[in-house]
Amino acid sequence: MIAAVGYGTLSNGIQPVQGSGEKYWSHFSGAAVTAAPAVQESYIYYADEGGTITALNKSSQIRRWEFSTEGPIRSSPTVVDGILFVGSQDGTIYAVDTELGEQQWSVDTDGAVDSSPVVVEGTVFIGSDDKNLYAIDAATGEQRWIFETDGRIKSSPVVVNQTVFFGSWDNAIYAVDTTTGRKRWSVRTNGRIESSLTVSNGTIYASSSDNNVYALNAETGDEEWSYEIPTGGLSTPTVGDVEPHVRETVYVQDRLGTLHALNAQLGGERWTFNLVAEDQRRSQAPITAPAIVQNSVIFGNQSGMYSVDGGSGEIDWKTTDHTSSAPLISEGTVYLGSKEDLIAKDAGYSVASADGSRTWLGTFGHPIEWKYAGQTIENLEEDTPTEESSGGNQQDRSTDSFDREPEVKDIETTDEQSQSPEQQPPKDSTSTSTTSSTDIDTSLLTDPVTAVLVGFVSVCMLTIGWIFGKLSGSTSSVDQGGSNNK
Repeated sequence: MIAAVGYGTLSNGIQPVQGSGEKYWSHFSGAAVTAAPAVQESYIYYADEGGTITALNKSSQIRRWEFSTEGPIRSSPTVVDGILFVGSQDGTIYAVDTELGEQQWSVDTDGAVDSSPVVVEGTVFIGSDDKNLYAIDAATGEQRWIFETDGRIKSSPVVVNQTVFFGSWDNAIYAVDTTTGRKRWSVRTNGRIESSLTVSNGTIYASSSDNNVYALNAETGDEEWSYEIPTGGLSTPTVGDVEPHVRETVYVQDRLGTLHALNAQLGGERWTFNLVAEDQRRSQAPITAPAIVQNSVIFGNQSGMYSVDGGSGEIDWKTTDHTSSAPLISEGTVYLGSKEDLIAKDAGYSVASADGSRTWLGTFGHPIEWKYAGQTIENLEEDTPTEESSGGNQQDRSTDSFDREPEVKDIETTDEQSQSPEQQPPKDSTSTSTTSSTDIDTSLLTDPVTAVLVGFVSVCMLTIGWIFGKLSGSTSSVDQGGSNNK
C-alpha cells in the first residue's frame, strides 16, 4: 500500500491529512460486497451477495445486528429516519428498523431488485427487473404508483425538483413526475442504460451501453452533447466543480479501468488516467462510480483504489485493494467493498463526498451532507389533530405526503349508512305506528343534555295535562249540579 499527501488545490481552509489511503479497519462478510454502504451517525450498514445486511459500529466494528434476505444483494441500502431500505435479488424491497434489525414492511416485485432506493419526502423510489419503477410510502409500504417500461430497471433513481430520473434496459432515459407517476419525457439511446444517472445544474448525465456519455436538458430531454468512449462498459457518471477548470467536469470509468474526465458543458475530453500499461489492461466487473471529495476524485477497480487530482489527472495516492463497490466518503473516511470485506480508509480530507457525486445525489449512502439529509418519515396515522386545527373533530389522516383529492361520497345514503353507531335501532315493524303525544323520540337520547331537557318538558306536559283534567272534571260537576236544581 502506498500512502501520500494529495496534490490538489485546496479551498475553504480544508487541508489534506497525512497517511491518505491508510487502512483503518476491515470487516469480513463471507460474501462479495458489491453495493456501496450507508453511513448514519455512529453506524455503517452494508449488504453482501450472500443476502445479508450487517449493521456495524463505525469505531469498534462491533456487529449490532444482521438481517437476511433470500437472494444476493447488489442494491445499496439507504437509511432515513431510523429505517433502512434495500432491494434484493429475491424480488423484494425491504424496510428494516435500524435499532433492532427487524423488518417493518416488504413489497414483492416480479423480478430481482438491484436498483438502489432513494427516499425523498416520505416516498421510496426504486426499480426492478420486472421493468417497473415503484413509488412506495416509506412509512407503511403502501404502493403510491408504478411506472412501467419495456426493459429491466437496474438504474438507481435520482430525484430533482419533483421529478424522478432513471434509465432502463429498453435503451431509454425517463423523467417521471414524483407525485402522479406520469411521464414528463423520455429519450432513447442506441444501447441499454445499465448504470445510474447524475443531475447537475439542470443537465442529466447518463452512460449508455452504446459506449456514449449523454448530456440532456433536465426540463425537456433535449440532447446537449454526447461523447463516445470506444472501450465501453461505462460507469455511472459523477460531476464536480474542480479547480482550475471554470466549468464542471464529468468523471466516468470504462471497463478497462480508465478514468475519463470530460468537459461537462461541451463534452470534450480533458484527460484520462490509468496506471496499468495499455497492453496489460483487462475487462473488469463491476465497474464502479467515482466519488468526489474536495478537489480529488476517488475511484477503484481490480487493480486498486486511487485518489486523483480532479483538475490535472495526477495521482494523489493509491492502494492495492481490489475494489468491488463504489466508494462512500463520510467525515474524511472512505468506505468500500473489497471482495468479501468492507474496508475503511483515510480519504485524505476531513469532509464527505462533494456535490455532484453519487453519494450527495442520494443514489447510495445518504450521509449527513446529502441534499435530503435529516428528513423524517412521518406516520400521520399516529398524529392526533388538535381542536384548534381540526375544529374539535378527531379525523383519520392519510400517511400520504402528497395532497390528494378528498373522497366524494354519494349524497343519497341509506338509513343504515347515515345512522350513527350510538343511535338506537329502529323499532320493530310489528309495533303499532300510532304514538301518543307524550312518547319520547329515542334518537334524541344520544345527547345527555337533550335527554334531560326532553324529560323535564315531558314531566311538565304530564303535570299540565293532569291539572287541566282536574279542572275539567270540576267544571263538569258544577254544570251537572245546576241542571238538577231547575
